[in-house]
Amino acid sequence: MANSLFNFLNLSDLNGTNGFLINGIASGDSSGASVSNAGDINGDGLDDLIIGAFRADPNGNSYAGQSYVLFGGRNLGSGGSLNLSDLNGTNGFLINGIAAYDYSGESVSNAGDINGDGIDDLIIGAFGADPNGNSYAGQSYVVFGGRNLDSGGSLNLSDLNGTNGFLINGIAERDFSGDSVSNAGDINGDGIDDLIIGADGADPNGNSYAGQSYVVFGGRNLGSGGSLNLSDLNGTNGFLINGIAGRDFSGDSVSNAGDINGDGIDDLIIGARVLDFGQKELFA
Repeated sequence: MANSLFNFLNLSDLNGTNGFLINGIASGDSSGASVSNAGDINGDGLDDLIIGAFRADPNGNSYAGQSYVLFGGRNLGSGGSLNLSDLNGTNGFLINGIAAYDYSGESVSNAGDINGDGIDDLIIGAFGADPNGNSYAGQSYVVFGGRNLDSGGSLNLSDLNGTNGFLINGIAERDFSGDSVSNAGDINGDGIDDLIIGADGADPNGNSYAGQSYVVFGGRNLGSGGSLNLSDLNGTNGFLINGIAGRDFSGDSVSNAGDINGDGIDDLIIGARVLDFGQKELFA
């Protein structure tokens, strides 16, 4: 139980009144490898959750990966535990990766409201995907929130078509885009949330594995064609952030940083896990 002196909690003591356990489905799925607040993606006034299981095998595709959305509720987890296999469309739903070894769900996040419809959206990364024939270029997926999301109990990422979400394609082989994904806040101050995607294997300016990150500006018609190529970012729809030196792996982690300089506009933080002194890079 919680100790007032040391302020600790044993997870084994969660019992439905102080929290609850969420159980993965199959052996080796690695559910919980990535977790995030999902915002309120079904518009019921309560926040929801998203959980990634990048080694799950949906639709018989080994390691295609799977993510799980749990709808918030007044009695959520009251029994002390919840099985992801029990999600049925009323309490949440499954999101299935596309192809074997895509590893979708390795990174998951609330995307904010990036299409400006008043309902939060999701972003899911799949660093192993091969968009446009580029092996391990990586791919990310935006799933639009909605009041009837997803009443069938599951959603295939292959069914995203511009009306329910869209695909974001990495640029070059072994960039591993989607290794980290996040809501970026409103970084350009236009009143619509933006996205940030990390590709820690990218080679900007000829620097092998320096890493690269991509900011995608939100918009009313964002992704209306069903997909977006990160190579098409041009300053009006988003921009690229290049790592410094070879093997820095910048973009290994990316996130909204809030408004850390108090200018009224959100900022970003990007991690480069092998940069000298383990530096982080801040963009204000």
